[in-house]
Amino acid sequence: MANNDYIGKLKDPRWQKKRLEILNRDKWACTRCKNTEETLVVHHMVYFDNLQPWEYPDDLLLTFCESCHELELLNMRTVEKDLINEIKSKFLAYGMHELKGGFINLKLQGKKDFIAEVYSWALATPKIQRYLINEYRKYYKRKQTKFKKILLKTHNKRKQ
Repeated sequence: MANNDYIGKLKDPRWQKKRLEILNRDKWACTRCKNTEETLVVHHMVYFDNLQPWEYPDDLLLTFCESCHELELLNMRTVEKDLINEIKSKFLAYGMHELKGGFINLKLQGKKDFIAEVYSWALATPKIQRYLINEYRKYYKRKQTKFKKILLKTHNKRKQ
């Protein structure tokens, strides 16, 4: 989206209303440093081509002071590139597709940064990886058994 076009959309009354709702939700304080004195901005955690700034779900919008917002934008550029390269170095397209599906279905149970730390720890711990792999194998076996029973049942009905 062209920068001037985006700036114009931020002047739209629908965005101004949404922005005030988010600022009120966050008690007019930066969600990172709790600053209430510096100018506050509402940050979009992600951008989607098909959404207008005011159409985003509230959980994808955060209040930041200008300093934390600049820091977030700077860090995100570096982290995004590094993360994509790391994933590409370990997975082919199918594996990346499976990871995407996991993230789409992910229901976070707690604070996002804390959950990210837990996942990072789990991914870096061989014992946890082995445990998860074994649990998945059990799940997959149950799923296969259930699927085979359904196929057998369908096959027997067709014979009748």
